[in-house]
Amino acid sequence: MSFDAQNLTPAASLNRALIVDLPGFALEDRVKQKTGFDLLSQDDLNHDLQQEAASLFFTDKVPKRLSNRFGDYFQDARTHDMALALGQRYGRDLGYLLLMLKRGDPISRTARPDWDDSYWAHWANIQQVWLGGGLMQGPLGQIAAEAAQSVLAKSGQMDYTVSLSPYTTMVSLPLMGAARYAPPEVRRILVVDCGGSWIKSGIAVYEAGELIQIEDEQYEPANCGSGSADPVQVQAFANYLVAVISRARQRTQTFDPLIICTIANYVKDGQVVERGCYGHLRLITDHLQTYLSKRISSNSNQDVVVKLIHDGTAAAAVHAGAVQTVVLTLGTAIGIGFPPAVDKMRAVSSQFMVVHH
Repeated sequence: MSFDAQNLTPAASLNRALIVDLPGFALEDRVKQKTGFDLLSQDDLNHDLQQEAASLFFTDKVPKRLSNRFGDYFQDARTHDMALALGQRYGRDLGYLLLMLKRGDPISRTARPDWDDSYWAHWANIQQVWLGGGLMQGPLGQIAAEAAQSVLAKSGQMDYTVSLSPYTTMVSLPLMGAARYAPPEVRRILVVDCGGSWIKSGIAVYEAGELIQIEDEQYEPANCGSGSADPVQVQAFANYLVAVISRARQRTQTFDPLIICTIANYVKDGQVVERGCYGHLRLITDHLQTYLSKRISSNSNQDVVVKLIHDGTAAAAVHAGAVQTVVLTLGTAIGIGFPPAVDKMRAVSSQFMVVHH
């Protein structure tokens, strides 16, 4: 199937992208035969931090909110150098992945038989990479972006820019992107971002047609666990997801019947299509969007419509209208999205802010 930037399928995933080699470039041996997930997932960075930290003076396990703890390590004189070195290594790994995608060498194409030429042609045309996600919200974000840019510069890719999205330190990009999908008549709406580690929610507020703020951003654990396909556990997770979204709706006292919800899974016509804790929900329903709408309506005593959007696609909507651009969210895994056309998307105010009550 040819590449479609606005209707991504699991084939677009960078988590399974394999770095075999970069002929003619000094690629570190430790990177060879590693996937994007092997190099850039939160679990991988947690593992590296635990090993390095234990060798110094920290003995506690590194929590999932890695960006917060990484900042502690980076600011502590005793661990600054360790944190900086790990952050730079993480950024170089990101640079190697981006370089592999840009070059599309025959050895890389052979390792990705599910991609036809349309995928490689799209990546060859990318000039701007915006970064977001939980791992990028602390000092790791800037360190990684600079290290990735250095790899690309050394390879001669001078028209390939890696930057933190200007909104990354303010808000979840999928949450903000979801808000841009709101219909033009809506003035306040609940937006939810169902990620691998956290379920985030907030109220998107509009004025003069523009998104001016997201209020009362809240986090609850995703409780994805092992992503088991056991029907009992899948049903328990579905119940939990419904409860979290219902609580968000009650807490925010927003009565518009639409909830825009991003989800860490590829979505086709309102149904999840891949594995994992969200993907396995298709074992209990043939249409997750309708399932959530009905159950949350029951909890709310009001007819509610849930609109599901792939989280990477929603994150990319933050930069709607940008061309030759990709948005990557780095956290539990690698999220990917390509900015849609700007028409029919809510504009973002130049005074956009996040308000915590």
